[in-house]
Amino acid sequence: MVPRSKGLLNRVLGARFMSNRHPKVHRDWRIPAGLMLLGSFVAWPGVGAAASCAVIPANPTVNVGGTVKWSASITDMRSSRSYKWELAGGSPSKSTSASPTVKYASTGTFEAKLAVKDGRSDAECKTKVTVRSSTTVNQPPTSNAGPDQTLALAIGQSSIAVTLNGSGSSDPDGTIATYNWTGNPDPVNTGSPTVNLAAGTYTFTLVVTDNQGATSAADTVSVTVNPAPPVNQPPTASAGPDQTLTLAAGQSSIAVTLNGGGSSDADGTITAYTWSGTPNPADAVSPTVNLAAGTYTF
Repeated sequence: MVPRSKGLLNRVLGARFMSNRHPKVHRDWRIPAGLMLLGSFVAWPGVGAAASCAVIPANPTVNVGGTVKWSASITDMRSSRSYKWELAGGSPSKSTSASPTVKYASTGTFEAKLAVKDGRSDAECKTKVTVRSSTTVNQPPTSNAGPDQTLALAIGQSSIAVTLNGSGSSDPDGTIATYNWTGNPDPVNTGSPTVNLAAGTYTFTLVVTDNQGATSAADTVSVTVNPAPPVNQPPTASAGPDQTLTLAAGQSSIAVTLNGGGSSDADGTITAYTWSGTPNPADAVSPTVNLAAGTYTF
């Protein structure tokens, strides 16, 4: 028996709307070719698939006064769609365009939200845009002429090489481009110039410039060069006046005290006494020797 076409069509379409699968057809049914063609036309593509969207670009950053051209990546929706944008902080703040261009006039972080529909399904997606200041004020550098220095000339030295140190200078938002030293003598304009200095006190000033042309406040360093100590003058020995003594009757020798106390040093003090002779005196300021009759030299 061949089922009536209308009843069969209702059964086929009813099965299609009740399930995402193709309708089952009994093996004993015979479906006219025209009805099978109709079935292929009424089948809806993508029924049961989840629609989704993603805002493009994701989490962009722009300067104040800049624009963002928004769009979206959309899946499992028909090409005939409606768009509803909510664009906080932007101008315009709302749009129904598929790809609106929005200008942002103030700093902050703002949400861009999209709702899209195709009459069969809908989807929502969102992202955030960060708007930053369009101009960043250059921060000036800080000069550092280094710690004060104290040096001394060596004996016989008339001047000494002193290295200044500006390497402690810094810039919070860039780099140091140039160093400008002033003083007498005038240093070379490098980070760590060397100057030759005689005895005296000197002041050097450093100003630095950063890579964007800002200059620092001046910083100074003091350098003191002490003179060399004077050349040591040798001391003068004094063994005391010559002495003449006479042994007493029955005396074989006599104690004689030598006297080096008259020795002196023009730029210091006497630290040691060295006597020589026969007999050999002790190495003291005023040693005593026992002498028999005779003549002695010490």
